[in-house]
Amino acid sequence: MRKSWKERLENDLGLPQVKPIPPGMRRRHGQGTIVIPAPMEVAKAMYQVPKGKLTTVARIAENLARAHDATVGCSVTTGIFAWIAAYAADEAARKGKKKSSHIGGC
Repeated sequence: MRKSWKERLENDLGLPQVKPIPPGMRRRHGQGTIVIPAPMEVAKAMYQVPKGKLTTVARIAENLARAHDATVGCSVTTGIFAWIAAYAADEAARKGKKKSSHIGGC
């Protein structure tokens, strides 16, 4: 059976993880560490953006990197998890739920 978007969002996949920046990324980012965030962290960061304001996946990744004391945040996984969070929000809205009910009361 296919997982709901909420189930995908709540599956932490053993994340977050802070790792050394992979060799293929060092040319762009240099030495240091990269945080691979948990899906729910990305969702919470999205809901902290004030209504009427704009942010980017890159900015969310940067903020998560700071929160984990890492050099950079993985913008690829941050983008994927933002997409999952958006679908989870839509799924919850279709069921008549408020946004706080699908992201752990945030």
